[in-house]
Amino acid sequence: MKVKVLSRSDASWNGTTDGAGAVRRTGRNPAPHLHPPLRPLEAVRALNAAKVGRMLARPFLFSLEPGHVDGVYGLARSRTTTSLVASASADGELKLWHLPSQRSIAVRTPLPRAFIRDVAFSCDSSRVLAVSDAKLVYAMRVAADGDTLQARAGPVEGVGGVHGGEETPAGASAAVGGEMSYLASAPLSAIDAHYKRPVFATASDAVEVWDETRSEPIQRLTWGVDSLHTVSWNPVEQDLLASAASDRSVTLYDIRERTPLRKLVMALRANTVAWNPMEAFNFTIGCDDGNCYSFDMRLLGGFSGDKAARPVTAGTRRSRDVKEPAVRARTVHKDHVGAVMSVSYSPTGREFASGSYDRTVRLWDAQASRSKEVYHTRRMQKVFSVLYSGDGRYVLSGSDDSDVRVWKADAARPIKPLLPPEQAALNSASALVERYSALPDVRRIAKKRHVPKPVKAAQLMRAEIAANEERKHRNVVANSGKGKAPKRKSVKERSIVTTLE
Repeated sequence: MKVKVLSRSDASWNGTTDGAGAVRRTGRNPAPHLHPPLRPLEAVRALNAAKVGRMLARPFLFSLEPGHVDGVYGLARSRTTTSLVASASADGELKLWHLPSQRSIAVRTPLPRAFIRDVAFSCDSSRVLAVSDAKLVYAMRVAADGDTLQARAGPVEGVGGVHGGEETPAGASAAVGGEMSYLASAPLSAIDAHYKRPVFATASDAVEVWDETRSEPIQRLTWGVDSLHTVSWNPVEQDLLASAASDRSVTLYDIRERTPLRKLVMALRANTVAWNPMEAFNFTIGCDDGNCYSFDMRLLGGFSGDKAARPVTAGTRRSRDVKEPAVRARTVHKDHVGAVMSVSYSPTGREFASGSYDRTVRLWDAQASRSKEVYHTRRMQKVFSVLYSGDGRYVLSGSDDSDVRVWKADAARPIKPLLPPEQAALNSASALVERYSALPDVRRIAKKRHVPKPVKAAQLMRAEIAANEERKHRNVVANSGKGKAPKRKSVKERSIVTTLE
């Protein structure tokens, strides 16, 4: 069978052949107004998408009412349903909220009444655990299904009464009950429950591991004598713990060992520790300097260069080819101007939220050094706790003005159920903005955020201080002899003092 095909060489098309007919052929657009070039058209669409996204950004949704009467220091979400959230305040009040109805299901005030520092749900979310300055771990039993719990509790009109030192909303006594408590040896400052076993850990002068069926801790982990103010279980590697102490240290524990694993000493105190739920070896801390630091726990004891880490014992001399330890943060997240008090990862592990003394809540990409969103209101005070919802669509914040606020994780995304064409349009708009984010106009509109005046003034002051330090270092280098100029540490190493094993 014979097949005939058209064949044209590149030389004949480009007009490079010899002869009188060697005319260079060029393509032309006969109707530019009907067939505009693709890239300029997409750039205009990206600019319009950035403008529409900023115009439609309405992040604040509502405040949970009736709120607390003192600052909210603890927030926790149920691990089996997205509708249940618990909050704890400084006046010793513990509340259980049903997010779809925006109402409180139960209110408890454990006796003796004391400052409740932290709150957490148990591994099966059948109990809410709270710790206070009264050396008490209070456990309140709740139903696992939040919608059923709300239906059984009925409409909440107000406080139904006080029984045994516990305030209960009207109709909620049938849904919540079975309280019990554990007595510790020192005032407790933090609590976190294991993700798979009926075990929880508390922080005081040491990290104590408790079994829910026992009245005494089953394990006690210490390193030094300073008080601890936060503790967090690793959601993937279930035997790992992290805590932060008042001596500016962040300590890693393995409950299978008798002693802690490693201690990281920072230049300023770390207030909170949060593990990445999808990457077991990454964790983020919030510090008093207003920065969040993300670390890879596998690199805390390594050495710089290609050589493997080699321990050096007492009485031995370090070889010349072995370099000093180069422990550094994986990412430094710097936008806050006040101490970072709380960090919470989204369930996907790609984003996290932080609350600060500067009265703002910021949302970050896990690998980015600058925040992508900043949330604030005129009345909101210092933010002591933040929390991502179970579906990752909302962010809750508890502040010193006694309110629990609910924000959208995506400020411009509608909260209604989206039809497929609407979802496709949103995805296309976000993809265009990301693709053309390097264009000056698109970048300026997409990254513009309004912040309170005190925050803006503090940002300008910090920028001026950083510029002065950089100018001073350049002058020192310029006036130093050859090879005698001091080497300045990078920003990822500057805030780390040392590591201990």
